[in-house]
Amino acid sequence: MPIDLSQEIISPPSGDTNYGDWNHRNRGIGRYFRACRSYKVSIGIFFLFGIVGSLLYRYSFPQLYRGSVLVNVGRDVPIPAEESLTASADVASSEISLRTKLTLATSVSLAQSILSHNPQLLSLVASATTSRSLFLSDNTPRPSQEFDTQLRGQASAAQIQSYLGLISSFLIPGTTLVRISAVSSDPLAAVKIANAHGQGFVDFILQQQRNARETIQKLLTRKKNDLLEKYSKAVERKRTLLEELGKIDQAPATEWKVRADLEVAKQIAEAYQKSLGRIEEQIQRSSLMADSDLEGIGIVDHATSELSSTTSSFAYIIASGGILGFVCGILFAIFREATNSSINSLRSSSLGFDLPILASIPALSSETRKAVIRLSSLGVKSKNTIISSLNPLRIKDRFNRAPILLAAQFSPEGEAIRAMAASLSHLTLKSGLKVILFTSPDSGEGKTSLAVDTAIAFAHMHLKTLLIDANLRSPAIHQFFGLEKDASGLFDFALGGQEITDLFVESSVENLTLLLSGSPAPLPTLILDNEIITSGIRSIAPLYDAIIIDAPGLGAVADCLFLAEVAHAVVFVVRFNVTDHQKAISALEKLRQFDAPLIGTVVNGVTGLDIS
Repeated sequence: MPIDLSQEIISPPSGDTNYGDWNHRNRGIGRYFRACRSYKVSIGIFFLFGIVGSLLYRYSFPQLYRGSVLVNVGRDVPIPAEESLTASADVASSEISLRTKLTLATSVSLAQSILSHNPQLLSLVASATTSRSLFLSDNTPRPSQEFDTQLRGQASAAQIQSYLGLISSFLIPGTTLVRISAVSSDPLAAVKIANAHGQGFVDFILQQQRNARETIQKLLTRKKNDLLEKYSKAVERKRTLLEELGKIDQAPATEWKVRADLEVAKQIAEAYQKSLGRIEEQIQRSSLMADSDLEGIGIVDHATSELSSTTSSFAYIIASGGILGFVCGILFAIFREATNSSINSLRSSSLGFDLPILASIPALSSETRKAVIRLSSLGVKSKNTIISSLNPLRIKDRFNRAPILLAAQFSPEGEAIRAMAASLSHLTLKSGLKVILFTSPDSGEGKTSLAVDTAIAFAHMHLKTLLIDANLRSPAIHQFFGLEKDASGLFDFALGGQEITDLFVESSVENLTLLLSGSPAPLPTLILDNEIITSGIRSIAPLYDAIIIDAPGLGAVADCLFLAEVAHAVVFVVRFNVTDHQKAISALEKLRQFDAPLIGTVVNGVTGLDIS
């Protein structure tokens, strides 16, 4: 069960500890108005960006003109499946087929077909696309280059995309009419492109209709031939049975069987004959309707030179840009406020935890960060390992990781860590609780750094301390002490064959011993859920005054939950303005389900005190 030691904390924070307080304080539409006032500078910047963006848009794109052609796509008869050919092939146009043709009007296959038959369009397309923007690169193909490329072969993918960027299509509701439009800075080019695309669209549809009819004719003919073959076999079978019946003299039983087979053969032959009649009707009907279905498909109204400009007025563009920028700024402020569920207060009531706050560790100042980087670059010398099978451990790059109590022990951060260690020692060690586990809702909260510095602080207090790296998925303690990652450790002990004490590594800090994670673990959860691990840690507990375990964050894995079974106290680490409230509460619920001995929360990386 969780240990309630909130009354023993030195200078405990004030306020109630309940889950509903944080949601109550942040509920209501009023906080969004406050957020807009807080982000008024950002809203002003968005407003200016909207105006500047509209100006860039206005002067980057020249006056554009649109030419439109009206096309009637007529009726459509889909290709039926072979097993459904007995049904009528006369199928009226549906909304689905019209939508399909509308999609076809701006398809790549149609554009490639039109450009292959009208290579002169590429010069018009190139002139339209190169004049649409002022921000094109120097290697943009010129009209002559585009035309020469087309003469050597088919249009490239870039040319097709440029062409389709000028084309748009619209289905007039309640009709079979499709309006195809083309835009260009040259009115005459827009007319030519629209008319050429409309005619190509019509030709493409007609060809598809003819191909569909040919396919239907072929399928019907093949079906007819199959039925003829089956009909011939049925007639032959009937004739054979008649001959057998004429040869029977005195065999009533045999005569009855032959007559029954003959009756079945007659029925089968009649069924095939009827099917052949229906197929013949379908073939004749399909031939008669082949040309009638294509009637009406064509251009109803060609594009003319009477074109309307697609570019809006200057005032309209500027006003639209400013309004859009202002709205985006407000949405940005509301979004930031709505999604800001991170921990940003040091009150227990604001945190929403029913846990006391053990300490608040300030974020690293620039001086402390420089000291940490400097120490990590120099390396922290470690003593020789007591594992005889290992070579001397070498110093390696640790990605700017070093203990704060070694790099800047007299910094405000170091003082805060020592105060936390003193309070933690008072709450646990004096009560006989030696095994202290550090965990967090997820990675990135700084629990490993706090575990390392807490172990060093205990060692400086002349407490014999053991620091265990139980994060088998992403071990990091070796980086703080300049040790090799592949050194033997906890995982090797779980495999058996070695005593746990043989895997200890003496650090450069007096009274501090390390137990690294060991070789890479393929299945960390199965390793940690092992009686060998728990019994091994319990067996060495009498040898030390304090044992610090760096456990992995809860996140989506259960590694920490198995380690909590061997811990006497669990410290829950969260990061200021980073850790999500709901994720932290969910992590605490997981720990409580396993009866983890939670003693308090440490808020790490505090950048400012907010106790309101």
